[in-house]
Amino acid sequence: MVNYYQFREQNKSYFEKVRPLELRSLGDEDIISVTPYRDQNGHRILIYRFGVWKPGKISVDDIFRATIILLELGSLEPIAQVLGGVGIFDLKDLTFNHILHLSPSVAQKMIALLVTSMPVRTAALHIVNQNWVFNAAYNMFKPFLNSAMKERLFIHGSDMKSLHKHICSDHLPKRYGGVHDDYPYQLWLDKLIGNARIHTELGQLGYIF
Repeated sequence: MVNYYQFREQNKSYFEKVRPLELRSLGDEDIISVTPYRDQNGHRILIYRFGVWKPGKISVDDIFRATIILLELGSLEPIAQVLGGVGIFDLKDLTFNHILHLSPSVAQKMIALLVTSMPVRTAALHIVNQNWVFNAAYNMFKPFLNSAMKERLFIHGSDMKSLHKHICSDHLPKRYGGVHDDYPYQLWLDKLIGNARIHTELGQLGYIF
């Protein structure tokens, strides 16, 4: 919890006067999604598709705000408080323009947010479909990663069998060699926000509806 409050203090703009429903565009653009099912270990699965992200339309700060909302929503699920989640970073179609907006410090902050700075534990981050653009950028931000981040980061390329060693195909979308259709995150978001208790707790955290 100490890391969480330190992150909040150092990044106040991500937490102040945030309106969750104004960030739905990240789901509408299919940049972020949350699966309605869990992996074989009970982890919630959070998927990022950075290749479809249009930086001129959606800012890096909004990606951070949406991520924080999803993680804080997840922390209100009793099972997530115990088991946490896993993340998949799909870098298909990532371009140099994306990298210009994902500086080493931004990349380090994103991994820190998911791995060490939130009450919900992220068990692993899986990078798939990366290309030479990512490989070049990774060499720049790798020194910024601490040992906890490095231990939970797995790079698979286009080898979905490698990913399946960590997340069984029965618990993945078809695009990653799994069996499930894509599931827009806003359906999960609407379900949770529609819960009166969760709506109240989010309000207590400072979110505005």
